[in-house]
Amino acid sequence: MAPRTPKIRLLRDKRRALDDLIVKAEAELAKLREEAKDFEIAERVLLSLGGDDEDESGEVIPSIVSESIAQRDAPIASKPVITEVSGKPSGTPSTPEMIIEALKTGVNQLTPGGPLSPHQILDFIKGKWWPEAQPNDINPVAWRMAKEGRLLKVEGSNYALPKVTIVPGAVRRFPSK
Repeated sequence: MAPRTPKIRLLRDKRRALDDLIVKAEAELAKLREEAKDFEIAERVLLSLGGDDEDESGEVIPSIVSESIAQRDAPIASKPVITEVSGKPSGTPSTPEMIIEALKTGVNQLTPGGPLSPHQILDFIKGKWWPEAQPNDINPVAWRMAKEGRLLKVEGSNYALPKVTIVPGAVRRFPSK
């Protein structure tokens, strides 16, 4: 075996130092991914509790797109930077208004008033207003509306508009569960 030269030793030392930096950077990256996951969970919880994706001025607040497992495990050089979704297009009605319109119209106007599945409601909203809408944008709002009595939950997880009798001069009330 040939004796080690100072150049080889320097190169190996430099490579070891780089390997140590990579290990530290990967550990920091794992911590940042965990923190981003916590924020994503907090965002979903807020939306399910009635948080809307608009602030008081009506401007859309961007949502974070979670990375897929394939992206997460991809080599560092090919990983995308976390991107932002534009949210609802401007001029789009509120999510509860879109859900009510979907139920009023029904699927191909064959089932006005419902019941519709969450998937059918999402498809209607995607087709009419918001092509990029995701289940997490719509389903928690529909669930909250059902919990508040503004929608009925029927046939498992399907939703329908409550049947309301209109009496002149009466105050409108939502049916209780």
